[in-house]
Amino acid sequence: MAQVIRMCAGCRQRAAREELVRLVWSDGAVVVDERCRLPGRGVYLHPGCVAAVLRNRGVGRGLRREVDARQLRDLLDRLAG
Repeated sequence: MAQVIRMCAGCRQRAAREELVRLVWSDGAVVVDERCRLPGRGVYLHPGCVAAVLRNRGVGRGLRREVDARQLRDLLDRLAG
């Protein structure tokens, strides 16, 4: 079976899906989709690209939604830390 490739919203590099974290919009907020099973649009991100994705606002663009910057920063800080 072919390896699934996705693009990181922070650095815009392509990588295997297993190397990236998927973020989705669920219940009015951005959440980490650990099992890659939640429905809807997803945004993929390298764990080390937190600063880049906050700077380029790639999560909001990828999800096609207005994203609360403070909530997203808290979520990504927990992810990186």
